[in-house]
Amino acid sequence: MDTTRSRLLKSVVTAFELVEQRPGEELLTGFGPLGLRLLFLSPELADAYRPSLLPPTHCDWKFSLAVLSSEELDLSTLIPDPPEQGRAFHGDGFAAIWQAPMLYILDKERKLGVIWLSNDAVPAWELSRPASPLVQSMFLDQTWLAVHAASVGQLGQALLLGGPGRSGKSTAALACASAGWDFAGDDIVLANCMTGVIEPVYRSARLRIDMVPFFPSLLDLTRTVTSEADDARHELTLSRDFKIEGGKLAAILLPRREGYDEVKFTAAKASDAFHSMLLSTSFSAPGPLKVISDKLATLLTRAPIFFVDTGCQPRLIPQAFEKFLGALRN
Repeated sequence: MDTTRSRLLKSVVTAFELVEQRPGEELLTGFGPLGLRLLFLSPELADAYRPSLLPPTHCDWKFSLAVLSSEELDLSTLIPDPPEQGRAFHGDGFAAIWQAPMLYILDKERKLGVIWLSNDAVPAWELSRPASPLVQSMFLDQTWLAVHAASVGQLGQALLLGGPGRSGKSTAALACASAGWDFAGDDIVLANCMTGVIEPVYRSARLRIDMVPFFPSLLDLTRTVTSEADDARHELTLSRDFKIEGGKLAAILLPRREGYDEVKFTAAKASDAFHSMLLSTSFSAPGPLKVISDKLATLLTRAPIFFVDTGCQPRLIPQAFEKFLGALRN
């Protein structure tokens, strides 16, 4: 492991020597309370990353990540075997994650990292959620957790929608965002497990093909269309018309489809949320499982938990969620 650690950290040093020697592009963004600096040698690669990033926020600490292609730096010897199998390593002061075709390396002590593209095409999921495999690693020693969830809110109160894919999180989040609600994300959001504060990480969203008839105006925001396991989605970049903002956690909702025509809420337990959210969170934002599970268990004590069937008419979701929030206030 010491040899692996040395090779990984040396590659970070090499990458930053490279980007400091040649002029390139710099993008600044806010990952919740974290300021992040992305450095590129290629202006075209910087332009591809730019749309999903939020404006930088004031913070006291930040990470810098060098984003490089295989033509700019050769890190092929660090790809694990077999290459089609994803890997994640978290050790003393470093993290390394391989999700083909992307390699992510983080030197946590220096707050430096590398995002390395092993072939010519950046996958759509990386451009929609830049550096998302590293988000968990950046916050390991903080009270923040990168949760695989959607979040929307009103008047500073946030609803966190957690659970596996195709459960209705994105549909509910986009329905509310289109109705003028605050939007903190539909795939990954940051949650402070001690205070219950929810923060956005990206200005991107995903719209399933079968939901297009309910959200025709969102098609203009499509960057590309992707398909995973026969699940085709429009990858969206939300315009400035949408209010990208978090809030204080008011409730945790677990979407599930039981065939109701209208939105229906049912009380749930912390164990329901834990089993529903743990695996998807650890997969979408990898990290030490014990750390993730401990943080998630703490988060689930910060607000009441409900199952929600979002029904078959997405246009009714904002009104139902607003009524639900009002009942919580009372």
